[in-house]
Amino acid sequence: IEISDRAADGPNSAILDQVTNGVSIRMAVLSLLNERSGH
Repeated sequence: IEISDRAADGPNSAILDQVTNGVSIRMAVLSLLNERSGH
């Protein structure tokens, strides 16, 4: 999906927050799954 720069950089855009938080969330989920599998 392509969006305009104006929309991506606008005050209501959550893109940067999602990118910033996405890595931490994925790492936490993988850690929890790893703990549950016994490794």
